[in-house]
Amino acid sequence: LHDPSIDIHKEGKYLMLAVQELVSGDQCEGRFVFGRESKRPRDSADSDKFTRDGTNPKSLLQTLLMRAGHSPPRYKTKHLKSNEFRALVEFKGMQFVGKPKKNKQLAERDAAIEALAWLTHTSDNSNAQDEDHDSRLDFGTGVDKGKALCDVSLVS
Repeated sequence: LHDPSIDIHKEGKYLMLAVQELVSGDQCEGRFVFGRESKRPRDSADSDKFTRDGTNPKSLLQTLLMRAGHSPPRYKTKHLKSNEFRALVEFKGMQFVGKPKKNKQLAERDAAIEALAWLTHTSDNSNAQDEDHDSRLDFGTGVDKGKALCDVSLVS
């Protein structure tokens, strides 16, 4: 990354792997810290890791993606027959599905937690799905039409 003569278009895949490695080792919890030691992560559940100290997992996910040079994540929410909501977050061509929650905000938050767990390698079983996978959720109906959805551009 320090080599100015590197062709970023030719070596894009390797640069992304390097960025993912750096992001997973970030001990400052996504914040710029000057002259202060970072907190050590405690052994706790994934959701506690990303929500303690008032941290918003959706903001953290967007910050990590923007720092890595990607577009912001896109959220889709579906109203289930059980009167709960399930959200899907999509970025870089990957999709992460959260657990059913009682409102849209909590559903999107849970989907962001799933994505953060995968990005930071804190979850053994992620809910990432390929674009052409048959078990993908159908978000054709029930999506909040008033919500502005950002286009996700794939960097390869």
